[in-house]
Parts: sequence; C-alpha cells; structure tokens
Amino acid sequence: MLNVVFYATLHAHGRWPKTMQFELDDRFQPPFAALVKTPSGAGFAPLREATMKVNGKQVAAISWPDCSEVRVPVELLGKNTLEFEFNGPAFGSMEVTIQGTAVGTD
Repeated sequence: MLNVVFYATLHAHGRWPKTMQFELDDRFQPPFAALVKTPSGAGFAPLREATMKVNGKQVAAISWPDCSEVRVPVELLGKNTLEFEFNGPAFGSMEVTIQGTAVGTD
C-alpha cells in the first residue's frame, strides 16, 4: 500500500520558501517516489520551469508545456531537505508528493 510521506504546494512568489525539510516516519519504507507537477489547479498559472533537489541531489525537472508532470524514484534519509528553483509568474505553482510503502498498518 502506498502512502503520502510528504506533500506541498509551492508558488513561485518571491517570498515563498525555496527549501523545505521533513523527517521520515518509521511507518514508511522504500521504494520512495516523488511526483512533481504543474499547474496545481484553477487560479494558478503553470511554471515555465522548475527543479527539485532531494538532499542535495537534483532528482526532477518540469517545464510547461513540454513536461508538466514527472514521477521519479528518490532516496530518503531520516531527515530530508528539499530544494526548489522556479522560473514562472508570481502565481505559478507546482505540487510535490513523495510516496512510500506503509508498514505495519492493520
């Protein structure tokens, strides 16, 4: 069974955080995968380009309209840092979902 380990909606606005951190819960085990996509929905514009790094390693790049969604395998640690770079309008957005396999759920 796949479950969400981490989820965020990000916006290209200059004050929006470009770095996020989360701890891996011991309820999840590999394999882990990240789904990165733009746009996130009505009212938001697509980002022209965006990249995501996980623990210092670039793992995903999206662009509009050529590659607006990508799913990639990722390696997670106990504490994880996600870094983002955006090129798009201030109201451009993207969604990031990291999934893993749930263990011990009854």
